[in-house]
Amino acid sequence: HIAFRTKITGAAGNADEERMRITTSGKVGIGINPTQRLHVVESGDGGANGTALFSSVGANASIRIDSASIAHNAYQTFSQGGVGKFELGINSGSDFYINPNVQSSSTGASIYVKKSDGNVGIGTTIPSQKLHVTDNTTTGDVRIALGTGVNALELIRNGASGNWVRSFGGDFFIDQYANNSLTF
Repeated sequence: HIAFRTKITGAAGNADEERMRITTSGKVGIGINPTQRLHVVESGDGGANGTALFSSVGANASIRIDSASIAHNAYQTFSQGGVGKFELGINSGSDFYINPNVQSSSTGASIYVKKSDGNVGIGTTIPSQKLHVTDNTTTGDVRIALGTGVNALELIRNGASGNWVRSFGGDFFIDQYANNSLTF
């Protein structure tokens, strides 16, 4: 392997410490003997400054994650204690997903955005409307609140006590077709 060492600030004599290593298999480690192609470890708490910084002197900065082909997913996994906890990415259909189940796919995604039409699914990976909310459990609640105060409208599905629509002021209409409406 190749090791890059620097003198330890404030240390007596010529004491030095390894800062980066390139293994014979081409893996690069900063702060660690690498187990992946690029492995970076912060010896302390990266905190608000982070462990890594990617910046640009131009207008934009980016990190690119690119799969081998459009038939594969591209995703980022967030872990705690070495255990994957959360994933976001794009699937082979180029649809964006946020998934609390780390599995390298959009199956079971909490939030799903279809690239083809911009439909957003919460609890569904096949949203058929601009906003499609699904709860497939018998005990779960779904609540959509529109507006605040006296202008608010809530659509509620409660597994324990049924379904209802609630208005907090003004006229309330239930409209099936253009000429068949019911006003409360």
